[in-house]
Amino acid sequence: MVSSEIQPPRSIFLRHREDELAPRENDSRRRALIYFICGNPGLIEFYEGFLAQLRQLISGSASMEGVEVDLYGRNLVGFDDEDHFPPFSAPDNVPLDLEGQICSVYENVAEVVRDEAKRKGGKGYGDVILMGHSVGAYIATEVMHRHLREEEREGWARHVRLGMGSCSSLR
Repeated sequence: MVSSEIQPPRSIFLRHREDELAPRENDSRRRALIYFICGNPGLIEFYEGFLAQLRQLISGSASMEGVEVDLYGRNLVGFDDEDHFPPFSAPDNVPLDLEGQICSVYENVAEVVRDEAKRKGGKGYGDVILMGHSVGAYIATEVMHRHLREEEREGWARHVRLGMGSCSSLR
């Protein structure tokens, strides 16, 4: 069913298991976000099993004690029929190119980090790790490269610590 209402790209947010409980007073745990960027087919559902397994491995790791890690990933913009209208064949609705995807991810990372800091009463992420598969690895690299070039690294940008790529398509 095609709707004239544009939906935001579908996403998956796997929070740290203790984060489901009410926030604790004087919580001293470090907080980190792993932001996963899809490769083709551009749909986060394709990676659900992988992200669930990663969540389980992180949660069960003794070396991660005292660290609260959340995982977030979303569709690339325009890869789901419900996040664009009218069809891409319309002259005023062309799909995003690679540059558009990079800018969209850059803005979304900032949004996720900002929203989470508000949700947690100002205690945002101390670290942001960008992780991508295939073209998602390229997008992660470009996002990191661009934020490092910023003279004023405000907001989320100062927290990006690491990028990981799987089957990266780097030139």
